Amino acid sequence: MIGLIDAHCHLADEKLKNYNLSKDDDIAGVLSVALNLEQANWHKANAQAKMQWIAGNHPLFTVSFTIEQLEQLVQEKAIIGIGEIGFDKRANNLPYQKDLLLEQLALANDYDLPVVFHVVKEYYQLLKIIKNNFPKTRGFFHSFNSSLQVMREFENFAFSFNCNFSKIEILQKAYADEKLLLETDSPYQKPFTDTKEFNTPQNIISSCQEKSGLLNIPKEKLIQAQYNCFNQIFG
Repeated sequence: MIGLIDAHCHLADEKLKNYNLSKDDDIAGVLSVALNLEQANWHKANAQAKMQWIAGNHPLFTVSFTIEQLEQLVQEKAIIGIGEIGFDKRANNLPYQKDLLLEQLALANDYDLPVVFHVVKEYYQLLKIIKNNFPKTRGFFHSFNSSLQVMREFENFAFSFNCNFSKIEILQKAYADEKLLLETDSPYQKPFTDTKEFNTPQNIISSCQEKSGLLNIPKEKLIQAQYNCFNQIFG
C-alpha cells in the first residue's frame, strides 16, 4: 500500500512501547531504531505489521552492541539496515566515534545493507571516510540539518527531515532529486505546535501537510515521492 512512512522513530522508547500502529490508517509504515540490545529484543518480541527496524551504535552513547551482536541481527534478517550511526561533535571523543563508525560501515558493506546516519557538524569527516573506504555505502541522513553545499557532497544519499525542519532550499532539492524522506524522530523532537506530552509517529501526517505546503505541491505527490524513495533504499 502506497502511503506515508515515518522513516525514523523509536518505538522501543519507554514512552512509545504501547503505541499501536494499526490504529493509524493514514500511515503505511515506520522505520524504528534499536539503540541497544534491550531495545533490539523489544522489537523482536513486539512485531507489528507496519514496523520495520534497524539497529546500531549511536555516536553519543557508550557501545550498546558488539559488532558480533549486530551481525547476528543481520544474519537473522531481523533488521533491514544499520543505524543510527555517525559522528556527533557535541561529544569530545571523535577518535572513538570514528572506530565505532568504521566497523559498522564495514558490516553494512559486507552485507549490502543501507545505513541511517546521525551527524552533528562532522559531515566532511564522514564524507572522507565514505569516499576512501566505503564508496558503495547507501542510505539516508536522519534529521539532516546542514547546508545546501554539504548536501550536494552526498549526492548518492537520501535525506529525512523531522517535523521542525524549515530550510526550504534543502527541502526543495531533496524533493527535486527524488531523495526526500519524512520522519518524526518520535518520541523526541516534538513539533512546536503539538500540545501533547511527547512526539508520536502520528505527527508524520502533519509533517507531510507542512512540507507539501512549503513545496507547493499536492500532498499526494509528496506521499508518492517519499514512499518511492524509501523503497528504493530499503526495498
